[in-house]
Amino acid sequence: ALGALKNHPGQWSKIVRGIKEIISNISFITGQKDMELIHRDIGYSNIIIGDDNIKYIIDFELSSFMHPVWEIVQVMVGCQDKEGFDTAFMQTETMQEIMQDKNLRKLYRLFSIYCGIHVLSTNPSGINPKKCINYALNI
Repeated sequence: ALGALKNHPGQWSKIVRGIKEIISNISFITGQKDMELIHRDIGYSNIIIGDDNIKYIIDFELSSFMHPVWEIVQVMVGCQDKEGFDTAFMQTETMQEIMQDKNLRKLYRLFSIYCGIHVLSTNPSGINPKKCINYALNI
């Protein structure tokens, strides 16, 4: 959070709002029971495609046991600047399920806020930090 405030002082109200929301929901986040092994780095470079299908997913060095919603948030954050991706992604069956389930939607929002603050602090290439935090806070 400090890195985000340092790199983007004009976004301080959104950063503080996000931090407050995460802190006030710590017991909800840590109380999640549906942990699974997730990749945590899904992207074009880690997917091998053959015959128009995904053949392999590689590079599991960041994998860990977490709630699977985390993986979905990571994909959304990593691809948010791809033209039309966010609209298409929100129409998938998985996202419809998340948005219709109160607890999954809340978890998706909290993870998105965390990722938004992280993006503001690290400024990774190819990701618009302001768009990322705005998306997270408007879920």
